[in-house]
Amino acid sequence: MSETPEPESAGSMPAEQTGDVTGETPDTEVSQATGHPAVDAVLESLSRLEELPVGEHPPIFEEAHDALRSALAEARDGRPEGRPAPGSSAER
Repeated sequence: MSETPEPESAGSMPAEQTGDVTGETPDTEVSQATGHPAVDAVLESLSRLEELPVGEHPPIFEEAHDALRSALAEARDGRPEGRPAPGSSAER
């Protein structure tokens, strides 16, 4: 009985198979603008992570998460998060 080797995951592939011949991230600046002001603001806030020690990253990620949840709620409901729906018991 011959065993079939397990396929390698993308994370463990040699650089030449992934197209990355240097093993480094390119220095090209890519625009991440989405056209949604709240999401664009979150992306901008995350850009400052490179300048900070890793220990200071969690509150920035928490702020980003809260802002994205709020943007999704507003997009879904058409109103800012935390604002009661018209006619709801929370509105009274």
